[in-house]
Amino acid sequence: MAVLLTFVRWWYLVRALDVPCRFADAIRISFWGYLFNLAPLGIVGGDVVKAVMLDHEHPRHRAKAVASVLVDRVIGLYVLFVVASVAILLTGFWRMDVPDIFKICMVTLP
Repeated sequence: MAVLLTFVRWWYLVRALDVPCRFADAIRISFWGYLFNLAPLGIVGGDVVKAVMLDHEHPRHRAKAVASVLVDRVIGLYVLFVVASVAILLTGFWRMDVPDIFKICMVTLP
């Protein structure tokens, strides 16, 4: 469900950029990108595949296709920091006496 939620988030972002992409096409492209995230190319490989496939289907929107993938990556990173911050606050890790863990907590917290 979490992976599908990220696909829907990217589709909303693509639609916000006025790229005429259907929901089914966005899910298909996202699954191909997800597959290439698991390949030796890593996370960047999946992002490149998503941008190239969206560009192939909508060639007049090349810059928007690349921007949608980059902005989606930034949003995902922000959400990761929010979840980590909540976990740090709920578990009390920031109160530990281990200096390295305290530094990581202070960098992670907003």
